Amino acid sequence: MTLNDRFQQLVVLHIVAVVVTGSWLWDSGALGITIWWPLLCMMAIPLMAYAILQGAIQKRAGWWFLGCWSAIFFIQLAGFTHTQFITMVDESGKSTLERVKDVWNIPVWRPTNYHNQAAFRDGGILCGMLAMGALVVWTLNRRAIRLLLHILLLNGSVLALAGVVIKLTGQTNLLGVWAMPPGGFFAGFSHTGAWAGFAALTAGAGLGLFEYDIRRRHPEKPGNPWPILLVISLILIGTIPFVAPTNGIVPTVFLG
Repeated sequence: MTLNDRFQQLVVLHIVAVVVTGSWLWDSGALGITIWWPLLCMMAIPLMAYAILQGAIQKRAGWWFLGCWSAIFFIQLAGFTHTQFITMVDESGKSTLERVKDVWNIPVWRPTNYHNQAAFRDGGILCGMLAMGALVVWTLNRRAIRLLLHILLLNGSVLALAGVVIKLTGQTNLLGVWAMPPGGFFAGFSHTGAWAGFAALTAGAGLGLFEYDIRRRHPEKPGNPWPILLVISLILIGTIPFVAPTNGIVPTVFLG
């Protein structure tokens, strides 16, 4: 079942906002993203609740997913009752993590978290991402999914070009406003496998759109965007050697 066009547009807009802001800013920590981005991800939860109330779940698999999601959510929530570390501020104003004294007395079956702030951040991102996946499956029609993939492909291509410029010129920022994260490897990603995975997944979306246009939209007709989709996908795949070890390129592309 798909809901009305306005709700689908809202879902697409939300997912685009999450992916674009996260891919550009997360690793650099710019604009306080570590605070508001988990909240942005969690906005998918009320959207999912609305979709369920509107009868979006039509198959048994959807109810199984909802049950698993609810279990993860409540386990994450229960973990807030027992934290392993708390933040302590000394006389100089420096913050340090200190282990809670009675942490060893907590039963092994009881959910705990490493640190409340980290648990809120990571748990919120996890539950929000799962909710976004459910929204795509439950509420978006094929046209909305293709629109979403086109926007995400455009975002990935701009990131790829920015990363190539930074790598080739040795700049630490782009256009003087976007700084590389400390120890950054490519674009806004500070882990070698992070960009490789992101590029492979985005290229996979591009190749899927390319295959659709080749198969369904008469590639011989003018205006068919299949050459652009193919070139962008190949550019994304071509950036993977900038960050991935040679023996890791093929598995990364395959998994993407």
